[in-house]
Amino acid sequence: MRFLLRCCRNAHGEAAGGLSAAPYRYWMSNVKVPIDIVFMDSSRQIVEICADTPPCTTAKKEDCPVYGGHHYEQYVLELGAGEAKRLGLQKGQTLSF
Repeated sequence: MRFLLRCCRNAHGEAAGGLSAAPYRYWMSNVKVPIDIVFMDSSRQIVEICADTPPCTTAKKEDCPVYGGHHYEQYVLELGAGEAKRLGLQKGQTLSF
């Protein structure tokens, strides 16, 4: 099963993040801007980061590249492109939320 990522912009035009609790693979259909996708396991440890993930521009969403699914992910954090690097996020770190 795959889920569509939805990142949005706040009133100031800055990227606003989103947190999901779902262990699935994702694709970027209908997403308008690049985003960082941070995958975490059930202990909130980062197991994968897909940085600067580009929007999918194919006509059919089934043709879009798929992200995640390389580990058992419990949580997925969506950030504006470059935010994971700016925040110093790295594989192996544990986040609190």
